[in-house]
Amino acid sequence: MVHYIKSEAERFLSVSAVYVITPVEKKMIVSGKEVMSSLPNITCMAELSYYKPMHNMSFEYSRLGLVWYQEEYAFPIDSNILEAINELEWQEYCVDEYL
Repeated sequence: MVHYIKSEAERFLSVSAVYVITPVEKKMIVSGKEVMSSLPNITCMAELSYYKPMHNMSFEYSRLGLVWYQEEYAFPIDSNILEAINELEWQEYCVDEYL
């Protein structure tokens, strides 16, 4: 699932670097014994950019696509997602680009 959403985010956001915040899956029992998982209802995507490159100073800026899941539409963003965004190692996941 993560591979699929990463490729969709790359296409939708036109960015080659995408980080997916791992969603909390809900386990459900269907038909008595079969266990299935479901993701939160809403898939959110954002394009983040920083005015400086992180890896190669010949580029002009750095950017990253970000994907997360949440139960409710729009704001506020869930506190656990905000915490994951704050802990994100930008330099590890971003890509440098030209404007």
